Amino acid sequence: MFLLPQYTTVAGIPLPELLPEKTISILVERTVNGRAEIVELLKQGSAFYALSAAILRMAEAVLKDSKRMLPASAYLEGQYGQKGIYFGVPVKLGTNSVGEILENIFLIEKRDW
Repeated sequence: MFLLPQYTTVAGIPLPELLPEKTISILVERTVNGRAEIVELLKQGSAFYALSAAILRMAEAVLKDSKRMLPASAYLEGQYGQKGIYFGVPVKLGTNSVGEILENIFLIEKRDW
């Protein structure tokens, strides 16, 4: 796991604009070591937690047609300069599956979330 702060947003605002560099460094460190932290707390494996949380969010987005922005593997047809491949990208997920592939998430307005 890794975190790219310059590409991470909260309600459309880049993380470096919201938090001081020291706080971001702590978040990056916890992200990198997150699995070990969970295993230490649970005293057993943890791989299923992240996967089950992601599946739950995706299922909710589809069932409620929320068009929620989530990372998902989507078929690219020119987005990100790629064509004819499936790749993990930010998408709006709803009843019709991937409704839109989001190429520039910094331009998404808060109301779209």
